[in-house]
Amino acid sequence: MEGRKLYDVRTEFSAGHLSGVDDNPLKQFDDWYLEAVRAKCPEPNAMSLATATDDGKPSVRIVLLKDYGTRGFTFFTNYNSKKGKQILQNPHGALLFFWPKLERQVRIEGEIVKVDDAESDAYFHSRAWQRRWIRPCRWPWRPRRRVE
Repeated sequence: MEGRKLYDVRTEFSAGHLSGVDDNPLKQFDDWYLEAVRAKCPEPNAMSLATATDDGKPSVRIVLLKDYGTRGFTFFTNYNSKKGKQILQNPHGALLFFWPKLERQVRIEGEIVKVDDAESDAYFHSRAWQRRWIRPCRWPWRPRRRVE
């Protein structure tokens, strides 16, 4: 198959620039996340998770945010999956939330760490037995002043 040119495929966003951004990035995320929920954005907790091997080979996939707050952004994964192995090799990663309906995206970068055993076990046992192959990780919260 020959290449397909997509030069003209583009949505013109019209919402304008950011204004009234909170100095606390976590508070700003909370405001925007709740706005995405109220706007009925599909899967507002869906986020792209980018990881890389220890030699820098990148990989990205969609995961679901299960909790967020001052301790971080929590998602769940199987430690034996490709993603889990990459996190063990190189614990640095990036998250991206994209809410096209709101013409907004949020990018988060940092280190990925496992949640403690008690939290992991509580989530594991809350799931239907067919879905108990996953284990949680937490993205620790480190305040940043800049919102992009």
